[in-house]
Amino acid sequence: MVNIRNISSLLLVAFVFAIGCTASEIENSDQAEEEDHHSHTHDHWEMIILEDAEDVADAFADGTAVFEPADTTSFEQVGLMIDGPVSEDTLEFRVDDGAGNRTDWEHVEITWSKEDVHVGRIVVDADAASLELRGGDELEHVSLEFFDEQQADLDVVTRDLPLVTESSDSQVGTIQQAVSPPSTVVSRAEWGSREPNKVCGFSHNPSRMSIHHTAIPSNDGADPAIRMQSMQAYHIDNLNWCDIGYHFVVSQSGVVYQGRTSTLHWGTHVGGHNDNNIGIALIGNYQAHIPPQVQINSVASIVRWVHQTFNIPLNRNAVKGHGEWPGQGSTCPGVNVLSRMNEILQRAGSGSPAPEPEPEPEPEPEPEPPSEPVFGDLEHESTTDFAATSDGNGYWLLGGDGGVFTYGNAEFHGSIPEVTYDGHTYISPFVRIVPTATDEGYWLLARDGAVFTFGDAEFHGSMQAFDPMPEGPFMDLVPTSSGDGYWILASDGGVFTFGDAEFHGSIPELELASYEPAQAMALTSDEGGYWIATNDGGVFTFGNAEFHGSAGDDDLAEPVVDITPRADNSGYYLMATDGGIFTYGDAPFQGSIPELSADERPLDFVSLVGFDKMANGEGYWTVGDDGSVYTFGNADWHGARNE
Repeated sequence: MVNIRNISSLLLVAFVFAIGCTASEIENSDQAEEEDHHSHTHDHWEMIILEDAEDVADAFADGTAVFEPADTTSFEQVGLMIDGPVSEDTLEFRVDDGAGNRTDWEHVEITWSKEDVHVGRIVVDADAASLELRGGDELEHVSLEFFDEQQADLDVVTRDLPLVTESSDSQVGTIQQAVSPPSTVVSRAEWGSREPNKVCGFSHNPSRMSIHHTAIPSNDGADPAIRMQSMQAYHIDNLNWCDIGYHFVVSQSGVVYQGRTSTLHWGTHVGGHNDNNIGIALIGNYQAHIPPQVQINSVASIVRWVHQTFNIPLNRNAVKGHGEWPGQGSTCPGVNVLSRMNEILQRAGSGSPAPEPEPEPEPEPEPEPPSEPVFGDLEHESTTDFAATSDGNGYWLLGGDGGVFTYGNAEFHGSIPEVTYDGHTYISPFVRIVPTATDEGYWLLARDGAVFTFGDAEFHGSMQAFDPMPEGPFMDLVPTSSGDGYWILASDGGVFTFGDAEFHGSIPELELASYEPAQAMALTSDEGGYWIATNDGGVFTFGNAEFHGSAGDDDLAEPVVDITPRADNSGYYLMATDGGIFTYGDAPFQGSIPELSADERPLDFVSLVGFDKMANGEGYWTVGDDGSVYTFGNADWHGARNE
């Protein structure tokens, strides 16, 4: 017997998530006869997912797997989504009440099946603390959701409902009448929907949108249409909803499927906020995985259609992730979709087309080895950036070729020249090195937006993931304090978020008549905002970043290339390529290269490229493109490339 809570080698995802995204709905029939009010207020429905056949085999290694929800003290129902060969005769369960009292073995009720995709449910008479399953060792995927109270109506199963036909589809709001152009969305009849025996949800006038992930199913599988059928069955058979909860569902291959029969009626997807709210779900578990770009593109396409049809504003007040609405206890749509919300809105506003639907896309070919001009023989020997260790007792210098040079207590974790293809180094110059909070790793940013990670720095995406790719060059990368995300700054002032980095605005959104190229950005200490510095010394503030002044109105001899704030956000430094340091707010001035004596100054052709300050604010370093390092205040010198 294998206890799931004690398996460390399995790829298990156990997290709080409300499938259908914690909904509270009223279903009615043409609003002539009000049905029972089903109030789904369980904000802590817990899931355990066995992602693949290897996980399943490990779980059932002894023939029986035990599932113990970590956060649900007791449960009365378990919903299952299953891939693989199974039947009611082969898969059995029993439960334990936590005191050692076990029920007899019973067959799991399989309420819906098609090919090797199944929906099941387990309902017990009394509170249970753990679940045992046997007969599942040949399965390929198992998702279990634990409910502290029974949700299902045991007299209702989706398979007993009639199939939707094109004619019946049109009576309740077909794709042509109420949803979207047929070329964009697959209709209910086309994906094999069942027909509810009533119109689901009150009529409404949509004024907002919610973005979700399905979590289960966690992938498209072989056929997204079958996933749609299984999702509808899960929502009806396990959650006792009238129909599938969402108005639209977007597959990982970029196909948009019609969910509810009409956008002119409530869906079931956000508890207490279903009215006037269009629900759009991405198939996948995006708390644990990264959504494909083609899926993000198609979400933007359907968001654009909803925006144009109902005049819903494309802003973060009207379009939210499910968990962002008041009163929700959900991580939906997952951190890896939440970090892309602004991108979705930007694409929806610009009308970036989604790829044409391909219900059965051809598998992507194996990538060809990189060739010119991605790789070349170019060498970039100049120094392009500098970063100090957290205690100031060392620092890293970055070469334009991605070489990393360490001084003092800064440790070497790798560099680009060590990561070559067929003897060639990466052709795009590298512009930023950013250490992790532990100093045990760092990110390198190339001017073309590529991100490379070393040591304990984690990869969360790069500009190459966008299709089409935004225009560069890309100037700066700033990580979140957790290391679970970062911002990338483009020279036009565009800001792109990855992982748990939150978007607070960008210069293009200001719709200025003109402005100088953006060069650097800096984050406030609580990550609630950031500053962006432009070449002319201008400073733009976003979120809770406060404006302390700028050099934008001054006639600078050389352009500004860096901005660094004080730890308490009370001021910041700007550095120009001639080594000039400009302080604002409470940032103390400790000196600058133009003030040095003639013997101390760098040669005229040396351009300053990097700046960093001591954590205590009592000193700083500046760095030239020849690898020279200059110290001011109590910043210590540990070496330089030009020595």
